[in-house]
Amino acid sequence: ATYRKAWNRWAAYAVSRGMAVLPVVEVGVLAWMRHDLCYTIKAKNFQPYLSALNKAHAHCQLAQVALGDSVGDSRRSIAKQQAAVYAAETRVRLPVEVASQVLDAALRLEIGEQVTAAVRLLRASVAVCVDASCGSRGNTGVHIRSGDVQLIGAGGGHVVRLRSLKGEVMVDELTGDEKTLIFPAGAVAGLSELIQKWEECRQVLGVVAEGKQAGGARDSWYRLPGEDSTWNWSTDTMNMFLSEVLQALAIVAPDSFTYSWHSLRHMAASSQSAIGVVDSKIMYLQNWKSMRVALQTYIDPLCPATADCYRWYGWLLPPSRADAEAAAAGRAKAVFDLSVV
Repeated sequence: ATYRKAWNRWAAYAVSRGMAVLPVVEVGVLAWMRHDLCYTIKAKNFQPYLSALNKAHAHCQLAQVALGDSVGDSRRSIAKQQAAVYAAETRVRLPVEVASQVLDAALRLEIGEQVTAAVRLLRASVAVCVDASCGSRGNTGVHIRSGDVQLIGAGGGHVVRLRSLKGEVMVDELTGDEKTLIFPAGAVAGLSELIQKWEECRQVLGVVAEGKQAGGARDSWYRLPGEDSTWNWSTDTMNMFLSEVLQALAIVAPDSFTYSWHSLRHMAASSQSAIGVVDSKIMYLQNWKSMRVALQTYIDPLCPATADCYRWYGWLLPPSRADAEAAAAGRAKAVFDLSVV
C-alpha cells in the first residue's frame, strides 16, 4: 500500500516505452526520472518512487537497482534544473506550542452524534497529537488500527502499537515484533484524556467493532462512517489532518514556507534535543539507526527549550532522585483481591 502509487506510475511508464516492468534495469530508472518523474515530482521527493523499485526487487530476491552513483548524480542534476523553474517552498519546523494548542482546543470541542466539522477536527487533532507524541511517522501514523492505542487502567497512561515503521512493508497479521510505546500516567498532559474522548466518539458513531458503522479489521483507527479502504491511507492523509487543524486555529506558515507532517517530525526531534533527551531515546522514538540524519535534516539546534517541549517530551528525561522517591512514596499500596483466586 505504501508504494502502490509509485509502482503503478513506473509500470505505466515502462509499458509506454516497451520496457519490461520487472526486473528493472538502471537505464530504465534513469530514463524514468528524466522523462517522467521530473515534470511533476520534486527531485528531493523521488525516494518513495525509487524505493518502490528497490522493494519489488528485494521481494523477488533481485539486486536493488534504483540506487548508486548514476541514480544519485542524475537526481542531483534534476534538482538543480528544477530549482531554475520552480519557486519552491521551504518545509519548516512546527513550533511545539502549536501542538499544545491543537490538543487543548480538541479537549474543548463539543461533539455531537453525527459526523460534523467538530468530529472531523477531533479526529484530525487526535491523529496529529498521537503522531507527534510518537515522533511523527506520517503514513505509519495513519495506519494505526482499532486496539493499537489503549488506555492503561485507571492511572491515565496509555500504550501505542506501531504496526509498520518508515520504509517497511505493512503486514496485516500481528507478529509480536511491532514497536510498542508505553506512555506513563501524565506523560503528555491532556493526551490520555483526548484519546478517551476519541474512543467515546467512536462508540457514539458506531465505527467500533460490532458497531452499526463498523469497518473491517484492516481499517484505520481514524476511520469515520462511510470511509473505505483506509488501509491505503498515506502521508497525504496525515498532511490533510494537519492542514485541517491548522486552518481551524488560523495558523499559517510564513510566506514561501510550508507545514507538513515532516514539520511534526522536525518539531519532535528538535524539542527533544532542546531539553536534553539522550540520543538513544531520540533515535528509538523517531526510528533512526543513527543521529546523522537527525542532525542533518530534522534537529534545529536553535529550537528553544520551552515549557511545551517539556509538556510533550519531558517524560523522556530521568527524574531527580528526590522526585522519584517522592513519587514512589505517594503511590497507593497494592492489595490482592482474594475473591478472584
